[in-house]
Amino acid sequence: MTVEIRPASSDDHADLLAIWRRAVEATHDFLTAVEVDWYEGMVAGYLPQMTDLRVAVSAPSAEPLGFIAQDDGEIHMLFVDPVAHGSGIGTALLETIAAEHPILRVDVNEDNQSGRTFYAAKGFVQTGRSELDGEGRAHPLLHLRRASPDRGQTDRESSVVLFIATAGQRRIADQGFVRVDRLSKPDSRHITWPLRDQGRLTPIPCSRSRGECTLAHPP
Repeated sequence: MTVEIRPASSDDHADLLAIWRRAVEATHDFLTAVEVDWYEGMVAGYLPQMTDLRVAVSAPSAEPLGFIAQDDGEIHMLFVDPVAHGSGIGTALLETIAAEHPILRVDVNEDNQSGRTFYAAKGFVQTGRSELDGEGRAHPLLHLRRASPDRGQTDRESSVVLFIATAGQRRIADQGFVRVDRLSKPDSRHITWPLRDQGRLTPIPCSRSRGECTLAHPP
């Protein structure tokens, strides 16, 4: 199958909403029919608001098969028509964003096993959890993050995610950084972490929120 990815237009929104509905009905069996109807109305309102909405279409028929919406590496929506599941369209859509944003973030429903499996296979790791979804409903979300392994530190800032291991040890996931050796007098708002980067210890400031810490590594 030959697939092209292009920016979506308002003319695509009806097709994308239909793809969303079919995909959710195929994968989100934890939702009731009434809930699917309710969320569909929300998604219909969100689509025109998305600043970066891309659609994957088959060539040469130009039939929409999936779509992705993102903002600065944060994936808001990624859905593929069930008839095209397993054909690599979701991966292709994701990687078009990764080519521009080395750090990707996404929330996935805890009960969406197929979604969790997909993102785990693409290198995402869990950084947090929320009891409620973005609409305040009791469908827990897992917060996921991925750093592209093939992007260097020379032309950008690199963010890394902190995972609490023990009181005196921290592990981080990103290129070149494998552990934090010691913690320097943390408070609730600002911490300096000495990072081991290829044998060198480098103090890097960060701000902690929601159980994770984003570290900015200067180029």
